Amino acid sequence: MGAFALLPSKVEMIRVNDLETRLHPRIPFPHKHSFFQLVVIQQGQGWHEIDFNRHEVEAGLIFNVKPGQVHAWELSSDTRGFLVEFEFSAIRKVQAPDDHMARIYAIPDVLRPSDDQFESVLHLCRDMIREQKERHREWENILQLRLLTFIFLIFRFSPAQAIAVETSGVIHNFFDLVNTFYVRHHNIEFYAEKLGLTPKALTMRVTRACGFPPKKIIQDRCLLEAKRLLAYSSLPNSAVAAKVGFTDPNYFARLFRTKIGMTPSEFRLSQQEP
Repeated sequence: MGAFALLPSKVEMIRVNDLETRLHPRIPFPHKHSFFQLVVIQQGQGWHEIDFNRHEVEAGLIFNVKPGQVHAWELSSDTRGFLVEFEFSAIRKVQAPDDHMARIYAIPDVLRPSDDQFESVLHLCRDMIREQKERHREWENILQLRLLTFIFLIFRFSPAQAIAVETSGVIHNFFDLVNTFYVRHHNIEFYAEKLGLTPKALTMRVTRACGFPPKKIIQDRCLLEAKRLLAYSSLPNSAVAAKVGFTDPNYFARLFRTKIGMTPSEFRLSQQEP
C-alpha cells in the first residue's frame, strides 16, 4: 500500500452519487476523509477495508466510514448502490443536536438492515439524488431533511448497545477527550480530572457502558494511530512510537506485540503488497 491521501474538507457538504460512478475514486486508495461517508450496496461483490478490518461486500449492506478512518475497497464492475457523503455541519441547521454526531461515531463500520429497512434507505437515496439533480425550490432544505431521516433510520437498526454508549454524556465526553489528548496523556487520572470524576468512578462508568476499562480505550486509540503510521508512512518504528506519545520505543514495541500479536516491523511488512 502507498501513502494514504487526506481528502479536502468541503464546508456543509452533502453529496449523493450512484456508486457505479465512484468504483474507482479519483484519489487512490487507501485514503481517509474529513467527512462522513455512507456506502449503500444494492448489488455487487468484493471487499471494503476500514482501519485494517476487511469486510466482504454483498447486497444489503451499509458501510459507515467516519472522518479520519483509512479505507480502501475493491468492488466488482457490476456493483450498484449509493454513496452519501456529508459533514455534520450540513445537518446541524435542521436541529440535529451534537449528540447525533457522537451517535454516528458509535455506529459499527458495517450494518445489515432488514429487507424492509434497506428498501427505505434505497428510497431515500433515490430521493436525495433527484433533489440534487433537479434543484427545485427548497431543494437544499429537503436534501438536508432526507439525510437526517437516513441517519435516524441507521440509529433505528443499529445495535442498541452502540447507541447506549454514546447517549451517555460522560462516555461521549470521555471518547472526545481521548481523541484529542491520546498522544499526550495515557493515564486515566487526566481524563477523570477533566470530567470531574475520580479515576475509580470513571473506570466504573466506562466499564459498565463499554464492557472494558478506559485504559483499554486509550491504548486502542494509540495503537490504531500507530498501525496507520506503520502501514502508510516510512517513519521508523521509534518515530512512530513518539508520534503516539511513547518516549520509550522498547516499551511501545512490547505493548504493540502484546496487543496486536506481532511486532511493529512484522505488522508493517504484513501491510505491504506482494
